[in-house]
Amino acid sequence: MIVVGLVIIFLSSQVSRSEIIAHLQTTVESRTHHIETYFEQSIERLKMLTSRTKLRELLKNYNQSQGLIDKESMKGIIQDAKMTAADLDQILIIGLDGRVITSTDEDLIGYDFSNQDFFIVGKQTEGVYLLQKPSGEFRIFVFGPLDLNNQLLGVGVMLINLDELDGIISDRTGLGETGEVIVAFYDTNGVRRYPSPRLFESRAIDQSQESVGTALPMKEALKGNHQTFEDILDYRNVRVMAASSYVKIAHLGVVAKMDRSEALAGVNRVGEYFIFISFIFIIIFYFLNYFLSSKLVKPIEILRRGIRIVEGGNLDYKVAIDSQDEIGQLSRSFDQMTQSIKKAYDEVELKVQDQTQQIKESKIELENQQKALLNILEDVEKEKINSESLAKDLEKFKLAVDNASDHIVITDQDGTILYANKGMEKITGFKIKEVLGKKVGSKATWGGLMDSDFYKKMWNTISVKKQVFIGELKNHRKNGVQYETSASISPILNQNGKVVFFVGIERDITKEKEVDRAKTEFVSLASHQLRTPLSSINWYTEMLLAGDAGKINKEQKSYLEEVYKGNKRMVDLVNSLLNVSRLDLGTFIVEPELTDIPPLAISVIDELKPMIAKKQLKVTQQYDKNLPKINVDPKLLRVVFQNLLSNAVKYTPEQGSVVVELHLIKPGQAVGKEKIKVGSLAIIVSDTGFGIPKDQQDKIFVKLFRADNVREKDTEGTGLGLYIVKSIVTQSGGKVWFDSVEDKGTKFYVVIPLSGMKKKEGTKTIG
Repeated sequence: MIVVGLVIIFLSSQVSRSEIIAHLQTTVESRTHHIETYFEQSIERLKMLTSRTKLRELLKNYNQSQGLIDKESMKGIIQDAKMTAADLDQILIIGLDGRVITSTDEDLIGYDFSNQDFFIVGKQTEGVYLLQKPSGEFRIFVFGPLDLNNQLLGVGVMLINLDELDGIISDRTGLGETGEVIVAFYDTNGVRRYPSPRLFESRAIDQSQESVGTALPMKEALKGNHQTFEDILDYRNVRVMAASSYVKIAHLGVVAKMDRSEALAGVNRVGEYFIFISFIFIIIFYFLNYFLSSKLVKPIEILRRGIRIVEGGNLDYKVAIDSQDEIGQLSRSFDQMTQSIKKAYDEVELKVQDQTQQIKESKIELENQQKALLNILEDVEKEKINSESLAKDLEKFKLAVDNASDHIVITDQDGTILYANKGMEKITGFKIKEVLGKKVGSKATWGGLMDSDFYKKMWNTISVKKQVFIGELKNHRKNGVQYETSASISPILNQNGKVVFFVGIERDITKEKEVDRAKTEFVSLASHQLRTPLSSINWYTEMLLAGDAGKINKEQKSYLEEVYKGNKRMVDLVNSLLNVSRLDLGTFIVEPELTDIPPLAISVIDELKPMIAKKQLKVTQQYDKNLPKINVDPKLLRVVFQNLLSNAVKYTPEQGSVVVELHLIKPGQAVGKEKIKVGSLAIIVSDTGFGIPKDQQDKIFVKLFRADNVREKDTEGTGLGLYIVKSIVTQSGGKVWFDSVEDKGTKFYVVIPLSGMKKKEGTKTIG
């Protein structure tokens, strides 16, 4: 048992270490690729800026006229470029003498950068340069040469803010509770640990002070090596597992690490359980063996020998064990039985003669009864065949339930387990005999992870309402690992309508949930990657429409305007997909502040005024006086208003009407057909539009769904707006619903508690 246990622990440890190392290597390579892509996109944006013909001609005139230049034109070009990209802090154009010719920051005009590496290298090629100022602030410079007809004119430089890079590095997805991604780079002051001081302490090291991140992995990363480390001390003096990588374009070292204590927690628990069980087993085995050998073996051997003698025909033999225990009582009973058998044997001999005569007399009667018995036997045989058929059907049903892959249990009316199948063993790790007689779903079995309100609601459904409960919940296996399950619990009633027992069926949906999360992460990454090429299309289209590449005719302009409109729809779709993925992943930020709600609604209506005027719609606003300010995130609530109001305007025919209402609702007061339990703010948006078909109303909040009647009239919608509204309102503790009649209009209700939204930390914003 010890040898097998040690082998299992060793193999489990090897497999766990291999999986963690492979996971860390995949994570660090993914982050490295993400950072490289980010810097490559930044260089492409610089190329697009510096490729403008007008900019290069102005710079050529500057060099030829010894400083005379139309500075306002050049400044206008770089200011327009900055406005199209929110992550740009500054844009600089540096002349051949190293001095700033123009900049989005006027304080830098004329500043001398001739000794800076990014200027010296930037005259030759594009690149990325990271710098930490003495104040501890990090700066990212993206630079590249400006030339015309192979003649160097100057150097273009962009300073990028750190928000998006911080988001990439601080994302701890897949790294558990103790995991961390660390980035460092060399500058003139030594090694600098990144990200910026907003997230981690920045420190420099020399050859004698190795304290940046995980020292050895980071050294290897900065050398350009991709390596893994199973056991190494990090900067906290804690043993970790790590993997290193290198971002060549920016000369960055990247390390992903996780504490060994967390990574190998499962293997350590297996070892502890094994040692404890082995110790108990040895003690029990020793005492049981001693007891049996001393108390049972010898008397049993005497009794066995006596039985053989009696079997040989000696009915006068006595075992005669004098002990007062069960063996002694058994031996005395055996002796009494032997004497009784001898006496009965003698009596039998006498009775045999009498009974032989009686048998002869009964023979005739038995022959008469034989015919009747044959008839009865025929009926019994038929009944036997029916019973065997029923037994086979029941056996098939039992085999099917026993071997079902789903987790099936049967409990009494109090929730005590009466039956469990093999699927329960496979999913939870508990043996059937371990759970029989215990409360189902308790911490002693596989449950107890949901809050008390969840279990109260579930018990009220199946026991009081006597209805089937269907839902998803988190459980834990015997080894402590959590998993997600889809459960169905059905009460079984007798003829009087009383619950006799419950049947619970659970299915492990952990893998499906992981796939769904991976799908959401993929949508987020894909949408993020689409932003840059869409911005490029938008930028080039604007340049063409503005005539930067030469004059265009009316037909070309109409085509370009269609491209511009189509690209804008694609940008809206990508932004919606990003919002949905952030809501699904829970990575969005909630920053509540006291907000006056009516101005928020009015500002959204003002944005829609061109479409309202074009369709000649009548918009009515009904707001309660003295509405209190509510502690909400104005960006999230603005998204709710934008989606509800834009839908009302878009799907209402010309000369229709839209009504926007804001009301203070007291506890117990009704909103539409719903009674509100707590003090709330009610947002009501109604229209006289196309309405929603009755057979499709249950799908209206589903992701990417659009009703048939509006899809035929307007093909440009994404089907994501109402999904986003419901996600924001629900996660804020509110409720959203609607009333609608096709071809007559729709009324949406949104109720938000006066307590407002709760602050939530995250990495992305919704908007």
